[in-house]
Amino acid sequence: MEFKFGRGLLGPMKPLIGRWIHKGTHNGQAVQISRLYEPWGKGWIRLTATWTLPDRDYVEMAFYGAMEDGALGFQSFHP
Repeated sequence: MEFKFGRGLLGPMKPLIGRWIHKGTHNGQAVQISRLYEPWGKGWIRLTATWTLPDRDYVEMAFYGAMEDGALGFQSFHP
């Protein structure tokens, strides 16, 4: 099955699909934030966000889709 965006609930998320990278500094130290938005199953988008910080890496995963009330929402998971 192919994931297709229409005018439905996930349509507004279409411009985000792909990898987004930000490089900058925080307190004078280099940091990088990478976000990957990708279709996941039927009716979901998965976000994998990775923060590369001076002393550690931090990864978060979130899923965007229909919540119990039918509105667009997300569930987020991180260590």
